[in-house]
Amino acid sequence: MLANFLKLSSAVFAFSTLCFSQRPISFGVKAGVPITDAFTTRSQFGETDYSASKMYIAGAMLELRLPFHLAIEVDGLYRPVNLTTHVVDSRFGIDHTFSDDFKSWEFPVLAKYRFATTAFTPYVEAGPNFRALEGAVSFQSRYGATLGAGVEARLSVLRIAPEFRFTHWGNDIETRPLTSSKRNQVEFLVGITL
Repeated sequence: MLANFLKLSSAVFAFSTLCFSQRPISFGVKAGVPITDAFTTRSQFGETDYSASKMYIAGAMLELRLPFHLAIEVDGLYRPVNLTTHVVDSRFGIDHTFSDDFKSWEFPVLAKYRFATTAFTPYVEAGPNFRALEGAVSFQSRYGATLGAGVEARLSVLRIAPEFRFTHWGNDIETRPLTSSKRNQVEFLVGITL
């Protein structure tokens, strides 16, 4: 009986050491730039809709480290998006541009796998992505799937992780005569955690 208890205690101790040898929860910031525009450029009857600027992405991240090089990362990322409309009608001498910026919040929930635990650790990640949109861009899809890959570098107490992410969003919620969002979007992000 005592031998079984000692074996079980040793197994629990070994497993807990494996699980929690590093801090299991880390917080940090993530920032970067979109590589693709938020909207598809379309022209019809002298009117062109497009994204005038790729802007920036910034927010917070939380990561739960698991055994076997696995982790779960949850981000809250703010991404302003731009929609510009250029109207030209030579018959009436109209040449005018309207531009609006809107707020978009993205919440990816990603399973992450690290290939090693060295000074430079490559990783891949995948999972669902959710977004909340403001006002006139509310026709965009609220759900997508995200894939990513990057390399994490340890610098003293900090971990810095540049990465590329690809997100495939669902169809727009409603059909617009001219404007539609890009379903495939690519971003470059850098995460910094303690």
